[in-house]
Amino acid sequence: MLLLLMIRMVLLLFTFLLLCGWTFAFATSDMQHRLSVLLDQWKADNEEMYEKRKRYLRLIIGRRLADPQFARQHAVMLQFRDILDERDDRQSSFSLSGNIQPLCQMDDVRLDLSVIAAAWLDQLNHERRRVGSPAIVLHPQLMQTAGEWACTLRDRFAGRVLRTLWKRWRYSFGSVHMRNQGDRYYDFPTIEMWMRERWVVARNVERITFAESVGAWVVRCPEDCTQAMIDALDQTWTMYMNEKPRRGVHYVQMTRAQFRVLGIGLAYDSTTQAYWVVFHYATELE
Repeated sequence: MLLLLMIRMVLLLFTFLLLCGWTFAFATSDMQHRLSVLLDQWKADNEEMYEKRKRYLRLIIGRRLADPQFARQHAVMLQFRDILDERDDRQSSFSLSGNIQPLCQMDDVRLDLSVIAAAWLDQLNHERRRVGSPAIVLHPQLMQTAGEWACTLRDRFAGRVLRTLWKRWRYSFGSVHMRNQGDRYYDFPTIEMWMRERWVVARNVERITFAESVGAWVVRCPEDCTQAMIDALDQTWTMYMNEKPRRGVHYVQMTRAQFRVLGIGLAYDSTTQAYWVVFHYATELE
């Protein structure tokens, strides 16, 4: 009798759990449907408010995914994030040609920028998804401005060894962000004017428009430097990620939700074996 009673209890428990699972599945499906309907209503009412509400939802989802107290909701939160990603009105992704190109149009060292950019974007968007920010894509205008500035830095610091450069670039025309001699370290209005002169104007989204990050290190480049450069850029990636605990400016720019487009520029000094990488982030270009 006792064995029969235990079997009945196990069957009842199994039935109860099965019913709960079905109920949860239906509830989840219903929640997803409600979210989709709500997003459609928001977009029909006001496009600007729709974008702000989406960013707010992303912030909530990111916080809950990072909070162990909401571990039971992670599956639902991930599904909600996928819905938001599917509804992003992003600019179409920019595809680079797969041809190996010389840097700055005159270097002996050549590389495939499309492969390098794809490798960087893969890890960048992985980190952005982790914090609840939308994916970022390449933009041709920003690729041009970032490439031009990388080549300018290569020419400005030609022949100078990096270890002596870091000590003084904040106090002289050696700054990697200075457009003109005598500028402040990061003179945003001057940088903005430099971008405008190249017909790059970013839309103001919550007082955010664009930003510029620069990295430099050394790499011994063969004639085709594609893989060597990908490996070397890990040094820059590590430097940026090390800022994460203190919310350093490079990490904040990498993960800022308002940024949707990106340009990556590279230059190489064969004398010192130094590379220069420039990242131009922007919201949307007008």
